[in-house]
Amino acid sequence: MKPLTDVLLEDAVSKRRAQCLLTTVLVTFALGACTKPAAPVQESASPASSPGEPPSASRDPLALPKGDLDSETLTNYLHAAMDYHRPDEFDKGFNDAALVGRRFKVSIPYEKGQRNPSYYYNASKEEFSVSLYPDSSYGTGQDAPAMEYLTLAKEASYGQPKLEANAFSVTKEVTPVSYRVLGIGTVGGSYIGVLGKFPESTKELTVYRTISKTIKLAPDAARAAAQGLTMDVEGTILKSSDGHAIYCRQSTRGATLDHPYEESWNQCVLSVKLSQIAVRSPGTGVLAQWGAGGKTEGKKNERVTPS
Repeated sequence: MKPLTDVLLEDAVSKRRAQCLLTTVLVTFALGACTKPAAPVQESASPASSPGEPPSASRDPLALPKGDLDSETLTNYLHAAMDYHRPDEFDKGFNDAALVGRRFKVSIPYEKGQRNPSYYYNASKEEFSVSLYPDSSYGTGQDAPAMEYLTLAKEASYGQPKLEANAFSVTKEVTPVSYRVLGIGTVGGSYIGVLGKFPESTKELTVYRTISKTIKLAPDAARAAAQGLTMDVEGTILKSSDGHAIYCRQSTRGATLDHPYEESWNQCVLSVKLSQIAVRSPGTGVLAQWGAGGKTEGKKNERVTPS
């Protein structure tokens, strides 16, 4: 029979072995849990872009597309030219050489009191007339050439009114206004093309006249024709006398008693030669057309009904 001390020693050793075995099992289980492969991460799909096209954020607003240039492209160039500041007198100015010789086709929506074209309806005769005349700007001084153009965009920004007094100590509230005007036309009096001009015009000075077309339209058809009125303009971009396609000018106009606005004008005009102008509306189609061989849809005394 074993002494009591040996029995107690063997029992302690057995318990110790059991504890070690249990610890090993637990550690192994924990390691297995830690090394278990993670579930695959689902990646969110990014918006697909057209093959060969860079993301919209990286597109150059002055990149020229193939084919005819549109309203957005011309407007981007005119804005860039307006905002360009020459660092010194040696700088050649905004580079618009890539525009020269390019064809364009732009659509100009009608805005009452803002831009061409204009229309008039004679309800008693059921006659719908569309007319067109270029906007113009004449600077002060011998070095400020005249600008005749069709307005692409016109923006106005109003400042805080302020009190001002004139030479007679009459105080009036004056509102500062900043205008930004973008157009396509001519600088220096040359002919813009397509539009009407008087016989007195010369190569150096063009005297424009209003061109118009009148068609027969019943009241309901005329009402539909006036909705969404748009002018489609086509032509070619030219180089003006200063060697650039775009000419910009800044001018100011002080307030008067009858005109309580202190105005600053920023105008940029793209030199072009027009080849065709068409005025249309979604409900009626082409109402008037000038150029392109003199073809006109919607002649006088011809009744037009919405399609």
